[in-house]
Amino acid sequence: MITLGERADTQRPLAVIHASSEASWQQAAAAIKAAIKLSDSAPEETPVVYRRVTNAG
Repeated sequence: MITLGERADTQRPLAVIHASSEASWQQAAAAIKAAIKLSDSAPEETPVVYRRVTNAG
């Protein structure tokens, strides 16, 4: 699978769905399609560590 910022092509999938029924597969596919944004430009670079979670919050 490709990762954030990599160029998409026909050789590597954007996602793999494992579902127990056709209805579950359709629901997962719709959620994935809604979550993916394709663009001709690369996204802004994100930090490796986005936020640290501690007991203090």
